[in-house]
Amino acid sequence: MCYAGWNKGTLAMMLGIRAMAEANGVEETLLEVWTATAPDLLKVGRRAAFNAEDRGWRWDGEMWEIAATFIDAGLPGGFHEAAAEIYSRVPRKMGAAADEATLNEVLDLILRRR
Repeated sequence: MCYAGWNKGTLAMMLGIRAMAEANGVEETLLEVWTATAPDLLKVGRRAAFNAEDRGWRWDGEMWEIAATFIDAGLPGGFHEAAAEIYSRVPRKMGAAADEATLNEVLDLILRRR
């Protein structure tokens, strides 16, 4: 639970942050900052989109289980509840490519534009 909470949870967070930046018209600025301060995050975003389309369809249930585990430990479970919602918005698409086109498609799905 802890490893999946970190690994799959942070990928959902990455997608959520990119979608939020896009929705607010600041994605280009965010990408400039990441390029200057943490360029590996750009690769993480592409990997997050690939994983969301390739296997994220089955992770929403797991995110609910992780949220319940947090709550059982006396911690807030809201982040992983949100991660479940993010993954539930991306339909299964086996064999997705880990590229910017895939990332843009996934962001549109998360923002419910498709």
